Amino acid sequence: MDVVNYLQTHDFYILVYVFFTLGMLAEGLLFALTVMFFINIGVVEPLPALLSVGVGAMLEQWLFYHVGTRLTNFPRITNWVNRVAQKFDKHIQNRTLHTLLISKFVYGFHRAILIRSGMLKLPRAQFFKASVISTSLWLLVIGALSYYFSVYLIKFAKYSNLVDALPFILIAVFLVIERVAGKYFKRWL
Repeated sequence: MDVVNYLQTHDFYILVYVFFTLGMLAEGLLFALTVMFFINIGVVEPLPALLSVGVGAMLEQWLFYHVGTRLTNFPRITNWVNRVAQKFDKHIQNRTLHTLLISKFVYGFHRAILIRSGMLKLPRAQFFKASVISTSLWLLVIGALSYYFSVYLIKFAKYSNLVDALPFILIAVFLVIERVAGKYFKRWL
């Protein structure tokens, strides 16, 4: 918390929110969980933190979609995307919202679906609409669950010496939930 206090006292606090936004590009789930935990313990302001996470999540969607539209000279990436997502082409084209929403909960699958959407030249309006809805629903579910669990982890911390491990416990719980849910949702695609 010393870093946050330093940033607050030296008017660099905006960098925390920029970091959250950029972090969503690298690993969305981890940063969404962390931000909700920070909101719960009062380290960051809720509105700017949620906005930065939302903007970062949407940037990720658009970045990988546009990578897919221009992906021609990278056979390694193209082979990976084709191997993972090509069998879902009809779902991507006909049930875009459904496919994007379920893929958000399947670890290691979502970015391939985003890139494949671009490779299929999915209409931007169709992709944007499905992307906004699916990302909003995903953030709502992940945010609510992480906020809910962090409340109980903080209460548990009063009775335990594991206070420093709380964020890692929270992340581990959500990674397990995401893996289990991912296997379940993958059957629907």
